[in-house]
Amino acid sequence: IEEASRRVHEETTCTLWDEIDETALVFAEEETGQVISTLPESEIQKLMELYEPLQEKWVQDMEAKGLPGREVLDKFKNLATKYNEMFH
Repeated sequence: IEEASRRVHEETTCTLWDEIDETALVFAEEETGQVISTLPESEIQKLMELYEPLQEKWVQDMEAKGLPGREVLDKFKNLATKYNEMFH
């Protein structure tokens, strides 16, 4: 039951967020005239490189408090990769 509930929750939540995002983008563009811009992959990579020192600082701060900073960051990155591949 727990496994099935978790799977349904993950699938539903991701789909719901995608639908909300799409609805918000359509509203912003069509109803308010806003221009939605996306970054090219090369710029996204530059941003990710800029984030790296901040992430490492966070890991150090968490581990100094006795918390599993590296483990949490690695899990976050793995889940982000997994769901980006699944839904984009």
